[in-house]
Amino acid sequence: MTIAVVDTNGVVLGVFRQTDAPVFGFDVAVQKARTATFYSGTGAAASLQTAGFGSYVDRAAADGLKLDGSVAFTDRAVGFLHRPFFPDGINNTAAGPFSRQLNEWSVFNLGLQLDLIKTNLQTVVSGGAAPCTSIPSLPNGIQIFPGSAPLYKNGVLVGAIGISGDGVDQDDLIAGAGSNGYAPPTGIRSDQVFVRGVRLPYLKFPRSPNL
Repeated sequence: MTIAVVDTNGVVLGVFRQTDAPVFGFDVAVQKARTATFYSGTGAAASLQTAGFGSYVDRAAADGLKLDGSVAFTDRAVGFLHRPFFPDGINNTAAGPFSRQLNEWSVFNLGLQLDLIKTNLQTVVSGGAAPCTSIPSLPNGIQIFPGSAPLYKNGVLVGAIGISGDGVDQDDLIAGAGSNGYAPPTGIRSDQVFVRGVRLPYLKFPRSPNL
């Protein structure tokens, strides 16, 4: 596993890599932590609007999600909202608020995750230098795979933990363990929120984690 902790500005406070953990985990663990703290923060909607992604904010608002710090999001919840079918796995339903509709969806057109980096990616490919996104707290983009949890002290968001290196349920398990003592108030967790009549997830653990 690679374990990353960031503050509410996405600044990396620490990264720990176990022996033989995949190298890509450095980037992914940080992405996951930044994603959780970004979506759980008070300024997510404003940051997306300023960066030109107000359509996603509007779609989220239509589903009752204000992106104003009132919900504690994990990557599991964000990924659930980033599917071309919502709820996940149910055919012929509308896309989640951060995804493209299925008739538009492809690995090159999957919604907010890719739109965040498109402009700056073109700059880099053309020989320029740029962070992945124009949102300061997301310099290496967002991640929609599970394995993160926002961190709170006395009910106040202070950052997030991100995990990468195993299956996503195992990553969630370690994120849950790492956030022990720093969990959000139960009432604002994403699994207390319903979108289109469907409860959002928060974390999902393996059925038999010790096997």
